Amino acid sequence: MPSFRCGALSFPHFHSPNNNNPNVQKSLSRLLQGMWKKSARTPIFPFPEPSTLLFFFCASCPAPGLPMTRRILVALDPDADTPVATRHAIDIAHRHDATVTGLVIVEARHVETKSRGESLRGVYHTTALLEHLTSKAKKRAKMLLEAFEEAAEEAGIAYEKRVRQGMPSRRILDEMTYQDLLVMGETPHYLYGQPDQQTKTLARVVRDALAPTFVVREDDEPPIERIVIAFDGGPSAARTLHAFAQLRPFGTNAAVTLLHVHDDLPDASGRLLENARQYLRAHGFSPETTSVKGTTPHEAITARVEDAGTDAVVAGARSVSQLHWLTFGSNTAPLLEDCPTALFLHH
Repeated sequence: MPSFRCGALSFPHFHSPNNNNPNVQKSLSRLLQGMWKKSARTPIFPFPEPSTLLFFFCASCPAPGLPMTRRILVALDPDADTPVATRHAIDIAHRHDATVTGLVIVEARHVETKSRGESLRGVYHTTALLEHLTSKAKKRAKMLLEAFEEAAEEAGIAYEKRVRQGMPSRRILDEMTYQDLLVMGETPHYLYGQPDQQTKTLARVVRDALAPTFVVREDDEPPIERIVIAFDGGPSAARTLHAFAQLRPFGTNAAVTLLHVHDDLPDASGRLLENARQYLRAHGFSPETTSVKGTTPHEAITARVEDAGTDAVVAGARSVSQLHWLTFGSNTAPLLEDCPTALFLHH
């Protein structure tokens, strides 16, 4: 049975014409499965007296440019890479008509309660929580939210603002339940963290988040036009490839290179890359492939990035190869330390 895409949509009981809500389109597509005529692109009037012409056309597969990234979360903190993360989130939102949520996280010790009997749960939501912050915390939180709001308003995108209290990684993971992509800076100390100490927040978020994380550095300005996908064929790399292809955060016109680092099996490496290339082609990309012999994958990836002027690397956070990119301790993983560009990570 063919699938359908909506060319125009307007019914008396819909609040707005040309309703592009994907859930509405999906419901109507299912409804029309039993009404499909053999002649494709035949106008169909499933309801009496529609206010405008409704037509559907057959589409056996989704259009390559169909927006998929619809909700983006950007973590706000006082670090210098936060404005860059905001600009990347806005750039992606423009491509997909997405909504960006700016999130500020505060620790419980920076929230004042009016009495012993008042629980922090009672000041959970943004407005109430702002009222209960200490004066210093309130000033910094408002500064971050105002900067985010100004950037979003100037860009003309849909946005939301949120303040949450608690452990940063837990609060981010909670918010990511209803988001497609997280954008955050490389050094996520967050509001009132300890900026002189290495944090494990990034590792926990990437490891446990339902959606991918896009990590940017201070000098990684949008747009993202040249991408290297590090692919080893393992489950983590495969899930990351799927997420990247289906979300299309940077569009499908970016120059994409699939990179595999092998020990001494060039034929197997070539077959692996060809399968991945065909998958990306089915999603509208036109990738190239590169197979490199080596025993230190992160060094090969970094060298490729530097030689090709790459804007971003797509990589699985858990690898079956020698890469253990997100085994965080006192030091960050080799790729995060050495790779001079943004990272699209998934587990």
